[in-house]
Amino acid sequence: MRIISFIRSPQLWATVATFFAFLSVQSCISMAQTVTWSAPASGFIFDAVDGVIRPISGFVGSAVAGPAIMSGIQWAAVAPDQNSALVYRDSALLWVPNLNQPSQSQTLSSIPEAKQALWAVDSSRAVVLARDEVVWLDFANSIPSIQGTWRLTLHSTEALHGRPSIAIWSLLATDKPAGTVLLTSGTGAGSQTWIASTTVPPIAIPFPGLAAAAAFAAASPAVFIADAASNQIVRVDDPTGIATITPIMTSPAYFGDPAGIVLSPDDTHVFGIDRAALVIREFDAVTGALLNTLEADAATRYLRLFTPGLFVLDPAATGEPFLFLGTSEPAQVTFMPRPQ
Repeated sequence: MRIISFIRSPQLWATVATFFAFLSVQSCISMAQTVTWSAPASGFIFDAVDGVIRPISGFVGSAVAGPAIMSGIQWAAVAPDQNSALVYRDSALLWVPNLNQPSQSQTLSSIPEAKQALWAVDSSRAVVLARDEVVWLDFANSIPSIQGTWRLTLHSTEALHGRPSIAIWSLLATDKPAGTVLLTSGTGAGSQTWIASTTVPPIAIPFPGLAAAAAFAAASPAVFIADAASNQIVRVDDPTGIATITPIMTSPAYFGDPAGIVLSPDDTHVFGIDRAALVIREFDAVTGALLNTLEADAATRYLRLFTPGLFVLDPAATGEPFLFLGTSEPAQVTFMPRPQ
């Protein structure tokens, strides 16, 4: 079992940062030496606790976050290429084409009341959830264009206290090209999971639980869902056709309050992030067997894609560090201290 420990002391952190930077340089000098995560991690990160976007410099394992370049943000989705972002601020959705020049943003007035956004892994497309629609944006040209739109039902067909219930929609996950998206709608009468694409309107999946998080498989038409009602991880095969649901793992002790799930690049391992625990658990994606427990050191609010194969875990409280989960073998967790 691999457990990664964390250092909180600023003095010790400075020493560790210097050490990891030295290792990264040495990995380029000696081909015989293998140093995990020596690739630069310079880019940008959305700090949900402070409502700002911060620049990052250094290497994963010794990176540091700088002062805010944008503030007053309700939510933001930084593209995996670490160059652009979708930002919701002052009740407007903004596209920032170059985060090195954040003042040169554009307002996407055609998408009012935007609530969430998820990017394609190659940053060429994003899917945005608005108040009553889901919208696909294409970024192939200098100006983003709408590639597809579907209206969402705002009222449940089941009445609550004699009146139709207001449906609250959420984006759960998207596949790598952001062409297919998994959504959930919840009302006082219950919850429903949906799948949609640029060409197919939202289709209800016969999932009886409460979908809290999800991850699309890369090499097969399957999606993994974290069920908060039964503390399960399930695999849904052929979700756009005759969907079949297979429980992978059931454990209130391991999955009490799911904040997110992700898959390894080869789809063989699934990682469960639990808000109720200070660990990240790695399971076999077929048998559900617990393979590994990684120290998280801080409570997680939710999980977001940082760059391909690397995810950032937003801290649940002020003062806690940013955590990064690398899903390639061997899976590792590292942390980046918050600016003081």
